Amino acid sequence: MNFDADYGRMYEELASSTIPGYDHLFLMVRGLLEARLPDAAEILVVGAGGGKELVTLADGSAWSFVGVDPSAQMIAFAQHKVEQADYGDRVRLQLGYAHDLPNEARFDAATCILVLHFIAGDDAKLALLRDISARLKSGATLVLVNLYGEDFDPDIVTAWRVFQRARGRTIEAIDAQEARARATTQFVSEPRLMELLDAAGFEQIQRFYTALWFGGWIARKK
Repeated sequence: MNFDADYGRMYEELASSTIPGYDHLFLMVRGLLEARLPDAAEILVVGAGGGKELVTLADGSAWSFVGVDPSAQMIAFAQHKVEQADYGDRVRLQLGYAHDLPNEARFDAATCILVLHFIAGDDAKLALLRDISARLKSGATLVLVNLYGEDFDPDIVTAWRVFQRARGRTIEAIDAQEARARATTQFVSEPRLMELLDAAGFEQIQRFYTALWFGGWIARKK
């Protein structure tokens, strides 16, 4: 999925029509973080491109943010949204990856939303989670949302297609999205995800969101 081409330009609309609960997901995340973080918290946002997540989390809070994303186009979209919302003084965006940031435990929380399933293989997934963990303070919060399960379960595929049709997508568009998903996404089972999080230094893991094959978890750094 090329976030620097058409897929990136249509991402927000596409996510809303293909991910059940997407329109309220970041509000849920903000509520979870408000329950744990002080007013002066600094948050790392991995996969920050687009800007919807940043603007939603910044709204009504005094938190500051560092967002990373490997797509120049998505970073530009995020910068535009952040500036339109007048949050530019609290948000710093960087083109690249979590491992490009200084290796110091400075953040009070991190989010990694709809990113992990684009990472191929358990070793690479674990490396990303460790890169995030290394930049979090002890006791910091991680919010993780991604596809999970045992690959493309046919019942879930059918339900996913019904959801998209109800959101007004054409059969042709749904077929194309399914083909893209099958070619680019990497499932991980929930038990294996728990093992990866533990190995990366996280504990007290709780699932807070389930929508077909999308799941969300909140955890603390050990």
